[in-house]
Amino acid sequence: MSESELDNWEDKIGFTSTRRKLNNIFNQIGQCQNDAEVSKILAENKDYVKREEDRILPIMESSLYASITNTDGLFYVGGTAHKVVGNKIYIAEDLQAINNTLLNNGKNNEVTIVDYFIQSKLKSGNCGSRQTGWENTSDRKCDMELKTHRITCNCCGNFYYKYCVELHIYNYKKNIWGKWKGYQSKCFYKDIAFTVRVPVVTGFNGISSIYYFTPKTYTINYGESGSKWQHYTKIWEIGDKVQNSEIPHPTFIRVRGKAKNAGMNDVWAEVNCGSW
Repeated sequence: MSESELDNWEDKIGFTSTRRKLNNIFNQIGQCQNDAEVSKILAENKDYVKREEDRILPIMESSLYASITNTDGLFYVGGTAHKVVGNKIYIAEDLQAINNTLLNNGKNNEVTIVDYFIQSKLKSGNCGSRQTGWENTSDRKCDMELKTHRITCNCCGNFYYKYCVELHIYNYKKNIWGKWKGYQSKCFYKDIAFTVRVPVVTGFNGISSIYYFTPKTYTINYGESGSKWQHYTKIWEIGDKVQNSEIPHPTFIRVRGKAKNAGMNDVWAEVNCGSW
């Protein structure tokens, strides 16, 4: 669902999620005129957001759990209570047992505690910043590469940072000696999708952007080069542009896609990393 679809769904069932609470907080921060106003909102919502250097981040790191929990971080599965606190889930038949465990910072045999990011590939970025694949027929070959990249530029004393994902397609053909040699061909790509933790800018404090990170998935169903290339490149910009606050180099949480050249018929080079 999109953000507006999620809002409509919540209105329909009379539910307010942590996601919606966080959106309201970040909207308030985006309207602040100075850091004192930002600090006041952070203090009032210390259970939901935190400041790390010049970034403001949600304490509940998973946007998925933020969408299904109420403003107390709670959801139920078959009558069993699940409470999300930070990057952990406390699970018990009795909600009071969870609350007692949190209150006393202790252990309770009735409560199971799960660190969900250890189990989730949507945290680790385990596919790195570059994935490659290749395929060939008897006389045609295609190498493909999908990689993340951080763009940096400056203007009038300000620095700007932006994420992008690049697709590279390299085409080869066998020469009369049976060796692969680069050649120009029309290029095709399909079923490309990737998930990356990207910055979402909510405002400006007079010096730098106010932002947080969240995993976002992008899909590109089909495309082609239009003309012939030996090395074809396609770039997609992702996330928001961040001003005067350096962001780390991005990595893939998961990534997939296929590519080929005109001489390969139904044979496609393929990249597939992560859980889909």
